[in-house]
Formats: sequence, structure tokens, C-alpha cells
Amino acid sequence: MFLSRIEMVRSAVLLVCAVAFVALSVPAQVTTATVTGRVLDAQGAVVPGAKVTVTNRGTSAERSVVTNSNGEYTVTSLPPGRYNIAVEAESFSRTLAEDVELNVGARVTYNIELKAGSITETVTVTGDVPLVETTRSEIGTAVTPKEIENLPLLNRTFAGLSVIAPEARPVGTFDPTKTRVGTVAFNGGDGRQVNVNVDGGDNKDNVVGSLLQNFSYESIQEFQIQQHRWSADQGRAVGGVVNVVTKSGTNSLRGSFFANFRDDALQTRDFFDKQNNRDNPSFSRQEIGGSFGGPIIKDRLFYFVALERFRERQNVPVLASAVAELQAIPGIDFVPEIPTPYDDTLLTAKVDHRLNDKQALFYRFSYQGNESPNDQVTNPARTDLSGGNQTTNTLYSFVGNHTYNITPSVLNQFTFHFQDFVNEILPNREGLTLNFPGGITIGQNANTPQSTKERKFQFRNDTTWLTGDHTLKFGVNYIHTILGGYFYFGTRGYNLTFRQSPTQIVAEGGFNRPDLLQSLTYSDGASSHDQKIDQLAFYVQDDWKITPKLTLNIGLRWDANIGNLFKQDQNRTMLILQQVNHPLARALTGDPDKLTRTTPSWKEFQPRVGFAYDPWGDAKTVIRGGYGIFYDQLFQNLTLFSATQSEPQIFQTAINLTRPAGDPDPTSPLYNVRLGGPLPQPPPGFNFSNLVPGAVGRINDPDNEEPYIQKFSIGFQRELTNNLSLSSDYVHTLGLHEPRFLNINPLISGVCNPAFPGALPANDPTYPTRCPRGTSTRLLDPAFVAAGLGANRVGQINMFATTNRSLFDSWTTTLKYRTARYIVNASYVLASSRAWGGQPTASYSGNGIVVTPEQQFADGEFGPTRMDERHRFVMSGVINLPYGFSLSPIMQLASARPYSPVLGIDIDGDGLATLDRPCAGVDLGAVFAARGNTTALRALNPLGCRQTSVNTQRNGFVVTNGGVEERSGRFFNVDLRVTKNWRFGERFGLSTYMDLYNVFNTENLSYGSRIGLSAPATSSSQFLQPLSLFGPGFGPPVGRPFTAQLGARFTF
Repeated sequence: MFLSRIEMVRSAVLLVCAVAFVALSVPAQVTTATVTGRVLDAQGAVVPGAKVTVTNRGTSAERSVVTNSNGEYTVTSLPPGRYNIAVEAESFSRTLAEDVELNVGARVTYNIELKAGSITETVTVTGDVPLVETTRSEIGTAVTPKEIENLPLLNRTFAGLSVIAPEARPVGTFDPTKTRVGTVAFNGGDGRQVNVNVDGGDNKDNVVGSLLQNFSYESIQEFQIQQHRWSADQGRAVGGVVNVVTKSGTNSLRGSFFANFRDDALQTRDFFDKQNNRDNPSFSRQEIGGSFGGPIIKDRLFYFVALERFRERQNVPVLASAVAELQAIPGIDFVPEIPTPYDDTLLTAKVDHRLNDKQALFYRFSYQGNESPNDQVTNPARTDLSGGNQTTNTLYSFVGNHTYNITPSVLNQFTFHFQDFVNEILPNREGLTLNFPGGITIGQNANTPQSTKERKFQFRNDTTWLTGDHTLKFGVNYIHTILGGYFYFGTRGYNLTFRQSPTQIVAEGGFNRPDLLQSLTYSDGASSHDQKIDQLAFYVQDDWKITPKLTLNIGLRWDANIGNLFKQDQNRTMLILQQVNHPLARALTGDPDKLTRTTPSWKEFQPRVGFAYDPWGDAKTVIRGGYGIFYDQLFQNLTLFSATQSEPQIFQTAINLTRPAGDPDPTSPLYNVRLGGPLPQPPPGFNFSNLVPGAVGRINDPDNEEPYIQKFSIGFQRELTNNLSLSSDYVHTLGLHEPRFLNINPLISGVCNPAFPGALPANDPTYPTRCPRGTSTRLLDPAFVAAGLGANRVGQINMFATTNRSLFDSWTTTLKYRTARYIVNASYVLASSRAWGGQPTASYSGNGIVVTPEQQFADGEFGPTRMDERHRFVMSGVINLPYGFSLSPIMQLASARPYSPVLGIDIDGDGLATLDRPCAGVDLGAVFAARGNTTALRALNPLGCRQTSVNTQRNGFVVTNGGVEERSGRFFNVDLRVTKNWRFGERFGLSTYMDLYNVFNTENLSYGSRIGLSAPATSSSQFLQPLSLFGPGFGPPVGRPFTAQLGARFTF
């Protein structure tokens, strides 16, 4: 696709501006820390002109500044690590604070008192870092090196450790490409809305959201989680920001080697194994790896390398009730368990180069490559080997960073980042899918084939300028992203649905008989989604210390996601709507400029203001608060559906046959179709370039905007003792322009179906005109007829819109305890997450939960989201005991997340039954008793009734031997690492440990699906009953039975 001349000029101008800004901005990077404070004498008077020198203990790198007239100093952009801080002033002894730990993103206030004496004398003081940051208003959590090294972490995905942050919530993976990545959610979201930076390089997935690449856990030094009101240097996120820093080499040669092991003998059976009376599925996993780093040239050039390899072998059991059914199908490739192996390799290599006292460079390369066959098979399985898939992911990342300390008060950082991602999910068998009652499916997996390709080039420049009482930061971030791949939103090839189960078919004469099929479709065509996006951001941030007690954090950010929308002037549905005289069609197609718009907005200005007040000036208390606007981006996986109908070929259904109701009809094209016999062919001359009559239309709302939130917070933190602090913060978040798919051409049963209250009677003289297809009439059918296009020219039209809204409120209280031997964090969160449709903040939404525009904001549609946890308590710690033992627990306790009971029948008359809930006032117990009986369900829930509110259910039922037990959906989980540390001289250490996951073997269950819906009431076996372990998604769920892991780590 070629850019227009105007777009080329505009892009060139923007690129020139970005390059010019980089050249002129001579940082305030998310990968660094800041130390600030005051230098005082013994009487509390300020000491101006004192020299403050900060020295990295690992590399001997130094930075020096001089205190101002108020005795204040600030040293910014320090790589996280341990430092010595030395202060020298005339008539005072030299004071040295040793081993001060600075974590990523921290702004540590470290006041130093000088004693009278000779400068040749040195007074050494403790290097304990204050627990309270008194000059910043942001709310966040740092996961320290000690916590990374000691806390239990299943599968070594660093995102999983984020659950120790107060408002983090574990969630299942939300996309087929994320089955093994690891996901965590904040601010009422589902994980897509989080921006992740690694060493300053952008690691966000522009296609589906969340992090793109995993990194060797052995290479990660620490990371920071910014939960609320992050500063202006951070953007493209409404759910939180995670900043990761990898390890570097030092002047000492250091390394590690680890090995972890677990298998089915070290875990108990889960809930579904017990329910189906089956043995523990076979399982084994080995994790091995290590790291080493040190000096190439002392004090100047350092290296670090980490390598990890995971090997996992496990099987997904076939559902017991599906075994006989599958074995009855001719040609079946049956196995009692579907193998789902997983192999992953992760590599990180880093070089740090200190050019001189003012300039430093680092280069970091990372690789990840994994294979996970059959990871799209549900657990338990209802298919054979043909229903599996082959999944591969290959990722590369390279970051180069230059830091230049131009003067003691001006520092610049430039970062270049390249990243490449290729995902392939291919079917084990292509071209034919067979479906039977009870969810039995063999042949091509519905999620295949698909591919995602993403290549990024990022240029970022950040500058910090200390002037007077101001710490000014300003910068530019430009990311050029090339996206590609293909995705078929439906089964490609032939899809046959049988009327009877396989055992019924065999019992009544076998598969070589007529009239076995209920439906047959054949779909094909192209479905690529190539796109180029230029993401440009400018920001300025001022941390203004108005008085020694009061700091204002003021920032302004501007973002533009250029090319983030697909043109729609050749979209087949839009071209048809342009021929129609209907108010809706005119509104969508009336402005040609909107149909060619590719940039959502040029006006994404985001002011952010906060304050931090130290009421007593003792650096032990801060009262903080503020307000800000934060934009996210539209993900390609939302907009690409429209793009696929703008390509030269369209993926669509060429054959769509359904068995007529009633007795067998030998004239039906389906009647003589047999398994293994010839299949119907597309009509002669069928053209995949044209949208066939009755096809699903797919468009984007021409008025789409990018989602954003307005966030307000107020709170405090107080140091109760030298080792203990208490904080409490209230946060209010309003989400606007959030995604939702709308069915803008629904059935109009309220008009054309006489069974609906208030509908036209069939003998009404206007009925033939207003309802040209009878009870199957859709909203635009009369307009299609009037335009000479024929009724049903387009069937259901799914429009991606950004009209949804959400609210999130939280009150978080946290206790932190720190000593040399103990780290303990405990937090309680009282929260409320609400939205129209009950979907999480700025969530992906999707075609699966499409609603009509009228239903989107109907009574009962605003309610708790499927991620709503009213109460959440988290405790984590690292506790060092005598004799080299240590205990490291993580405990989570959360109230149940809600979901919506759904009927599985169309109540509101839009032609869809996915979201229809029981009628308001109907006893849910009566619906549960009538499950599986469609006639009884319709009697309880008359057509056109007002439905019960969204996401009203938090509990579920377990049916065992005919008995029914009500169960809570709450989540309780305790993980624990027990470690024995051994020392061999000064240089060598060995840690042997046992990780215990879900120590109390709690059955954490999910009664709602990945999108927050129960199984339909038409299903007697699953309605209001457990659908999976807690945290359903693609790949392994969050919940698991008791599992133990054995491991050891050798260090030198």
C-alpha cells in the first residue's frame, strides 16, 4: 500500500521534528533512579556548597554535584544498584553513607548530617534507605533484587511476580499468541492495558496488548510497577506501567547456575480430575540455566550473559464422556491424552561501557524462541490429534543506550531499540472440521491458521536539567512499527455439523447414510493485516520543590499513533452502505475524509499534576495526590476485521447450507452429503473479491478515538519506625472511549416477529414493506430493498466502536517492613470496577460479545466488571532464619469475581443468544433447575423481557452424584519457598529450595468463561458450574492444585 503524497509529507515532517528534537535534547529514563536530599549541620542548619559524590559499588562509576543555597542536592538517572554517598564541606568531617540501595524508578530522599571536624576525617553512617519518598506523588511498587531471587515464581515469567503489588490481579492469558507469556492486570483491566519497558525499550504488543517478549528471569535485576498516575515520560497505557532493568557486569567476576524440576508425582489431582475420577495427567518440567558477568577492563568495560532453557511435557486428558464418541468416528486419530509439550529458550547478553567520567554506553541483546504444540486444545479435550496445532514464537530484542552527563546539572540519555516478533499457529489438519453435539470437534482447530509479525524501531531521547528548585525532564519517543500476518475469523475450509452424536449415528446404521448433517459451510479467501504505525510522543515534566516540604510534580505529554487506523474507502460493507438511503448508512459513509482517516487523533494532550507534602520536614511522612489524563492505543486486533474486507480478496463463506426443519428433504443439498464422500463446491465463477449476499459485514466506526482515562488520587505514607511504614491511597478512575463491538444490523424481532410484545401482526398492511424477510428481517433490509440491492444484501454488521465507559475506585492500605534479615509487605485493597457491559477498563471487547447500540446502554447493562474484586489481601516476604534457612511466602486472598448467567436463547430479538441473561425477577434457582430444557427456559423467560443486570453472580454450583453444593468463587492461594543456603568460603554459595504452590490445595474455580459468561442454561452439564480452574484463558489457567518444585542455585 502506497502512502498519499500528503501523508508522505506529513510523515516526513514528523520524522524530521523527532530527529531534530533528539539532536537538540541534550534523561529521565524509566530504567534509572534518583537520589535527592539536604545536607545539614549538627544544629539543623543547611550547608550550601557541599560536594556530594555518588559512587556505584559494583563499577566504581561516580557522579558529583554541589548543594545549592538551600543545602539541597539531586543526582538523577542513576542505574539501579548499590551506592556509596560521600559528602565533603569545609570545616566538616567527610561523611560516607555506605551501601545505599537505589531501586528502579525510585526517587529516594536521603538527608545527610555533617559533623564539625577536619575534612581528612571520615564519619561512616548507615546506608539504610528511607521507606518514604517525600518528593513524588506517583503510586507504585518496586520488586527488589532480593525479592526476585527469593520469592517463589512458577514457570519463571517475571510478570507473574507482579501479583505482590497491592492492586495487581492474576488473570488468564487473553489471546492464542499469549499462552505462555504470563499476564497481570491493574486498575480494573484484564492485562492488555499495561505498558512494559525493558531497559528503556518498548515491549508492548501493538496487536493484542500487554507485554510482547519474555526475558530470561536470571537476567532481570529488578522491576518497578507504576500502578497509578505515572509521570509524563510514560504513556500508551491506562492500566499501569512496568519498567524492567536487566543485570550488568561489575568489577567482580560473578555467576550462577540453577536447575528446577517438577513432575506429576509432585502435584495433586485438580478439581476436574477428581470429578471425572481420572488419574493425574502425566507431567514433567525441567528448567535449567545460569549467568556470568564481570569486567573486560576494570572500571571501564563489563559484560553479562544469561541463558535459560525450559522443557515441559504434559498431556491434556480427553473428557471421559467424549471417549466413546470420538472412537465412533471413522478414521479417528484417537489418543486418551493429547500431548502438549513446551520448549523455550531465553538468552540475554549485555555489555556496559564507561567511556569516561561523563559518558557511558550499554548494549543488550535478548532472544526468545519457543514451541508449544496443541496449546489451543481445551482442557479437558473433546477432540483427537487432528484438532491440535503447531505454535512457534521467535523474538529478538536489541537495545543501545548512551548516557551523557553534559554538566553536573544537565544529563542526556538516548536509546535505540529494535525488536522482532514472529508467531505462527498452524493446524495439524487443514481444510475440514467435523462438529457433533456435546462439543465434540475433530479436524482443523478453529484458532488456526494464524500468524502475527511485529517489527519495531524505537528512538528515544530523554533529558534532565537541574535548575534552581526545578528538576526538569523533557524528551521524545518515536516508534516505527511494521505489522503483518493473517487471521481467519472463522473456520477456514469445510465445516460440517452433524445432527446426532457419533454413537447415535453408528447405532442407527453408520456414517454412510443420508441426512446426517445439520449444516455445512465452506469459507476461504485472504485475511492479511499488513500495517505500518508511527508512534510519536513528546513530554515535559517538572518536579518543582517549592519549599523543602512541598514538591509539585507537573507534566504534559502529547501522543500520536500515526497510521493506527485502516482506511475504509474500499471496505466492501462501506461501499454497499454508500448505496443505501438510511440515516445510519448516511451517518457512517457521509464524510469521505473519515473513511480515509488513518490517525485516531492529533490532539492527545495529557496534563498531569501532583503534589507531595512532607508536613514535618523529617522525610518520614508524605501526603500525596494529583490528577492526570492517560491515553492508551487501539490494538490492531480490533481494527483488522474491517481491514480484511478492504483487501483485494475477502475471507468469507462461499457455501452456507442448513437442513430444513421437519422431515428429511431428499432435494436438500445436504441430504446426500456423506463423510468421506464428495463435498459441495462453490458456485461456478464465485468471486472472493465481492461480499456475498447475507455475509457478515465488518467495519470500524469512522468516529473512533483512542481510549483514555482520567485519574485522581489522594493518600499518605508514614514511616512508623525506622523499618516500618504505612501507606493508604484512594484512587478514582474514569475510562472513556473504550472499545465495544456493536451489531448495527440486528434482527428487528420487536417489529417483525409477532411473538414479541408490540410487534407488527403478520396481517398488517405495512408488514411486507417493513419486514421483507418476515421474522428474519434485519434493520437495514427495507433500505436494501429500496436501493435495489435485495433484502439480506448484508447480514449482521459488526462495527468496532469506542463508545464504552468504565469506572474504577480503589482504596489501598499497605504495610512495609524492611530490615537486613526481613522483607515483609502486606496490603489490603477495597475496590469497585464497573463498566457498561461488565467488561474491564479499556478492554479488548470482541465480536463474541457484540451488542446492539440500543442494548449497550440499556437498563441493567452497567455493573461490576468481570475483573471486579471488592476485597483483596496480599502478603509477601523474605524471612531469613538461623542456620542459613529462609522462608519466602506469597499469600493472596480475594473476593469472588462476578460473571453473567446466560440462557443460550435469544431473548431480546437481535438474532444472537450469546449475552442474553435471565429475565429480571426470575428466580435463578428455577433457571438452574430447568437447565437443559429449552421449552422450560423459554417459559420462564418470555421474549422481550427486561433482563437481569450484568455480572450478578459470584458463586456457582458443584453437582456430584446428583447432589448440588453451592461454592464460593473467591480466590485463596499461598505459595512458599523454603530455602537452605550454604556458603563455601567468601566467593561460593549454594541454595537448595523447595517451592510449594497452593500450599493448602484450595480448589480455586471459575464459573465464568474467559469473557465473563456462564455456560448457557441450555447446557445441563455446565450452567452455573465450574468451567475451569481460576483464571481461564488461552493456555494454563491461574489456579492449580498443590504443586511442589525442587531446585538449586549455585552462585560465585
